[in-house]
Amino acid sequence: MEENINEVLGVQETKENKTVAEHADTYSHEKTLRTIATIVLWVGIIATIICLFTITSTSTVNRWGDTEKEFSMMGLLISILVGISSVTTWAILNVLSNISINLYKIKDSLKRK
Repeated sequence: MEENINEVLGVQETKENKTVAEHADTYSHEKTLRTIATIVLWVGIIATIICLFTITSTSTVNRWGDTEKEFSMMGLLISILVGISSVTTWAILNVLSNISINLYKIKDSLKRK
């Protein structure tokens, strides 16, 4: 009456865990891609903050020679676009890394069958 749950489900627990451990060095390119994605995200966040403080307010000189700070809608738009583009690039690089890792796993499982 007592059956192994892995045999019932058709799962081979030891082989799959070994393939991931054996090919850990194979994923080095994917780890590099994720590192680049993280760097792009952090640089984008820092650039967005810098843009928010520098180009959203512009100084203009009025007719009496006084300088006035004005809000720049174009500067805000550029700052938002810098942030959105860095998050989008980070997401795309992470998705590509996940696809590559899954393709390695599929290839390994097809080789074993």
